Amino acid sequence: MESQFWNDNKIFIVTEIGCNHNGDLELCKKMFIKAKECGADAVKLQKRYNDKTFTKAILNAPYQSEYAQKTGTYREHREYLDRFDKKEFTELKKLADDIGIIFFATPFDFESVDFLASLDMPLYKVASCDFRNIPLIEYIAKLGKPMLLSTGGADYKTMDFVYNKLVKINIDFAFLYCVSKYPNSDADLNLNCISVMRKLFPMSIGFSSHHPGLWPLSSAYHAGARIFEMHFTFNRAWANINKDHAFSLEPQALRKACYDLKRIPTMMGYGERIISEEEKMGFVHKFGKSLHLTAAMEKGDMLTADKVSIKAPADGIEPLRINDVIGKILLCDCSTADILTEDILE
Repeated sequence: MESQFWNDNKIFIVTEIGCNHNGDLELCKKMFIKAKECGADAVKLQKRYNDKTFTKAILNAPYQSEYAQKTGTYREHREYLDRFDKKEFTELKKLADDIGIIFFATPFDFESVDFLASLDMPLYKVASCDFRNIPLIEYIAKLGKPMLLSTGGADYKTMDFVYNKLVKINIDFAFLYCVSKYPNSDADLNLNCISVMRKLFPMSIGFSSHHPGLWPLSSAYHAGARIFEMHFTFNRAWANINKDHAFSLEPQALRKACYDLKRIPTMMGYGERIISEEEKMGFVHKFGKSLHLTAAMEKGDMLTADKVSIKAPADGIEPLRINDVIGKILLCDCSTADILTEDILE
């Protein structure tokens, strides 16, 4: 299944800003612009109406985390980060259109889906926490837009169940391999799961990274990933506001990730062995070897092993054919300066 945004021959990079804008619209705009400059294909936010997403008990509970923003409850903390609504999303959508980057979001409840649909979002993301939320997934699928679904916490059986539910409604979707631990360590990654998912599901597979480094991205590509989601921040030290900052990529790292990932398909090629003229006539010709005479010979002489040497350049018969040449008769007089070729041997 191919999408207008991704396929097996094209890298698609999503910059997950999430709540790393810290509730600051102008900062978020700068992050959109920087993500575009770094080479990302898309920027993504999150949208939730907290009363629809969480129970009152959770929202009203004291929030004593180190990430609390001088607030007393989890509701106040979430509303500090989730303050963007129609005005902010509209401005951000216009900016994204103006600078030529795809803008979409992850909805966490039905009302958020409706909100994003009212803005005509081009695609939708389902977070790992909602991978088992079939009613929400089906609700999004009925919009007929491309979907990305993170699979953190889901085994292959669960993935298969969701796949078979979703494919009946909307075939334009992809699974993102994900480990829902923030951040991931090397030992958490288990990237060979991507190869397994490629075999299990007839669609593009992606990798949603929560690892603070870049190396797993390349490894994920070689395991089969073609869609990459990376968290983005301007400053990892802002983890005192939101813990996602700590494992997010700063601009320099994002730029390198985008640049390197998009070079990989070109470097990998298609597996057909093509020898360019530049390669053949360059180093391989100049320093490669061919068969030459050790001394001048006359027409009718037989080539024997002691009459043949192997020297550069590779302008005559290749050494791999030396056994075919020994015992041949010369059809003309030859000096050591002459090139030994098939047409002068009988």
